[in-house]
Amino acid sequence: MRHEGSDLRTHRSSNGRMLLAMVTPCVTGSVPDHLKLRHLRCEIGVSLEINKTRVPASDSASLMLRRDRVYKESSEVMYVSIDSVRVIGGVEFEVYENNDMVLCGSLER
Repeated sequence: MRHEGSDLRTHRSSNGRMLLAMVTPCVTGSVPDHLKLRHLRCEIGVSLEINKTRVPASDSASLMLRRDRVYKESSEVMYVSIDSVRVIGGVEFEVYENNDMVLCGSLER
């Protein structure tokens, strides 16, 4: 997947939180069905829960993001995960297509 920039957003839905990853601009004809979001180790004082299960600070965790929409006119692709994610503090993350990192950053709550 070729791209120049990416954005990770959280969105409240009626049943909790939804993670959105927008990849833009990209070649919309050659985007993968799934991406993998990997949460790195948490720092002291940071709490991470995925689907109501606490992730120990020494562990990393992963979520699958599925392709939801392709916006050909704006060269954007939206990926979503409906897993419930709860963060207290800040966590670092990386997004992968196969073994290639396409995005990294941090979420803070």
